[in-house]
Amino acid sequence: LNIEAPYIVIGNHLSLMDSVVIGVAIRKHQIRFIGKKELWKNKLVAAIFYNMNMIPVDRHNSDMEAMRACMRVTREGGVLGIFPEGTRHHKGLMEELESGVGLIALRSRVPVMPVYISGKLGLFRPLHVYIGDPIPTEDLREQGVNKESCELFLKRITQTYAELAKARPMA
Repeated sequence: LNIEAPYIVIGNHLSLMDSVVIGVAIRKHQIRFIGKKELWKNKLVAAIFYNMNMIPVDRHNSDMEAMRACMRVTREGGVLGIFPEGTRHHKGLMEELESGVGLIALRSRVPVMPVYISGKLGLFRPLHVYIGDPIPTEDLREQGVNKESCELFLKRITQTYAELAKARPMA
């Protein structure tokens, strides 16, 4: 990956290890991922995510604390990691997306890098990681950061991942 921080990494979500997979693929920068607050209920998992500097988010409410933490990551020159589907998905690819990713992407004014994971992590299982070109946002920002521009950005995510999936090698 030949891009300097700050930026946002988005990825499709197949397993609990996706943040590790993306982190290994993008070694140049530490990525601060957003994770559902329910993950912090298990003390062992919470300790791991705490050490990864993960940002807990309440996915079912407007979590302004998480939103501010995300904006702080990019404002301070870091890399933010988001799984726009909000959960591990197995039907479709980036078709049901959480609206917050659009708001964060457009307000942060940094490049949004799509990472596509093909396959599942496992012994003797092929796993491929593709990093796409930044998803354009400048024209949407010119329209203002509102519900319509955020929805258009989510459609671009879906479109981008459909194109990345076409490049997937046969496993």
